[in-house]
Amino acid sequence: NKWLVSISAAAAAMGAIAAVDSANTVGYYSATAEEAYSLQVASFDDIGESTYSIQNIKPQAGEGVALGGGAFDLQTLDEFGGMLEQFVYLTVDDDDMPQDGWYEDDMETYATKTFLKGEGFMFNNSCGEAATIVFSGQVNTNAVNTLAGESYSLQGNIRPYGISIQDFVPAAGEGVAVGGGAFDLQTLDEFGGMLEQFVYLTVDDDDMPQDGWYEDDMETYATKTFTPSEGFMFNNSCGENAEIAYK
Repeated sequence: NKWLVSISAAAAAMGAIAAVDSANTVGYYSATAEEAYSLQVASFDDIGESTYSIQNIKPQAGEGVALGGGAFDLQTLDEFGGMLEQFVYLTVDDDDMPQDGWYEDDMETYATKTFLKGEGFMFNNSCGEAATIVFSGQVNTNAVNTLAGESYSLQGNIRPYGISIQDFVPAAGEGVAVGGGAFDLQTLDEFGGMLEQFVYLTVDDDDMPQDGWYEDDMETYATKTFTPSEGFMFNNSCGENAEIAYK
């Protein structure tokens, strides 16, 4: 399958640790989750669906490291950056849980949460060492537009290979300026603090040479690359709901 070969080659070229192993464009990706917090997003859809089940997010750690007992939790955030939902990974060794998987924060209800395409989450690893998150499912191959409501939302790289920040193109309604600082994008450190910030500018902004993402000095064209499933905080201050088009 030529498409699978090209995806594998692109992944290797970008240094991604990805594997695509089916002629039905189904694959898996193992993302590193360092200790403490990281922003993540599913690099796949559920097979035949445009959403992604929380139960297809599988944490793994080294030999002898317990996966349950609250070692991993996962949070969604509201538009102000506050926690909206929390889920905990438990195993059959935890108080006779019926099955391994993600549970609601009551520690009893098996979670049925599904993520929309591009919807990110905060992953908390407190197992005591770096861990791995395995994502699997149907590869996103087509052009994709994700919703970015007003204020903040968690987004990320939905492709199973590294892509440039310039592949995220914000769009809004007719007559709404997309430059001028209407959109910015932030990466966060393991404590939830801002690590990097980028601003979307257009040729209408002080004679910028081209539309795209710029460093926060508002002059340097950004060359940031996002690894598969790497998330970011997207800030929409254009005054209405917007979209992010993935090239």
